[in-house]
Amino acid sequence: MTLNNPFDSTRAGHSATPGSPGTTGPTGEPVGTSPDTVNTASGRTDAAHGADTIPDPHDTAEVTTTTAEGLIDAGISDAVTAPSTEEETTDPSSPEFHAAEDDDMVTIARLVKASKIALLTTVTPSGQLHSRPLATQESDFDGDLWFFTQDPSSKVDDIRSNDQVNAAFESGKGYLSISGSATLVHDRDKINELWSPALEAWFPDGKDDPTVALIKVSAQSAEYWATNEPGVVTMFKIAKAVVTGSQPDIGDNKSVDL
Repeated sequence: MTLNNPFDSTRAGHSATPGSPGTTGPTGEPVGTSPDTVNTASGRTDAAHGADTIPDPHDTAEVTTTTAEGLIDAGISDAVTAPSTEEETTDPSSPEFHAAEDDDMVTIARLVKASKIALLTTVTPSGQLHSRPLATQESDFDGDLWFFTQDPSSKVDDIRSNDQVNAAFESGKGYLSISGSATLVHDRDKINELWSPALEAWFPDGKDDPTVALIKVSAQSAEYWATNEPGVVTMFKIAKAVVTGSQPDIGDNKSVDL
């Protein structure tokens, strides 16, 4: 550690610029600092003012580099980073759900109607996923899905334990996945409204069987892949994409909140 001589005309390595810290005036008096200025690695400490550090105007400014992880201070270490002030961005590969518009509702209703069978997935009390084929009912989709079931049954037990379900549809019109909450309905009027003779194959005792019940799925969100083109055209586009190395355009794909 070296103490500056207040009677030196200049400090070694620095020009005598009046008013700059650590320099002297024309008559040798110290300008901008006290006689007890100590050089340190961080600048110069003025003993007359305690432990305050006076920055050295001749030091090179520290360089910081902006990276995806934050700011790297080259004057400290490349391994030390400061948190980035920029907000994290959403993964662009994740699907974004938007509020369903009228066209979306029409498309979803068309896909539900075109499908004869839906795979209804429930969550078991132990947390496993079980999927079962259930016949779709002849009713226009208005935000709710209806399926016949028997109570008691394993899927009814699942719904009573966890009402979150998913219904997946497939037809020549495309594919549809609907997520929502399920409730059990024993309303005889609703059962009579939705009943059809074909159901007697699964419910031989008819609609008056007290075990006959309905599962109502209140849709919360949906994702669909829809096309109005014949299947042969779709297959041609897929084959062409394989040959050309491109991605086939086989219809609309949207994720919506319902």
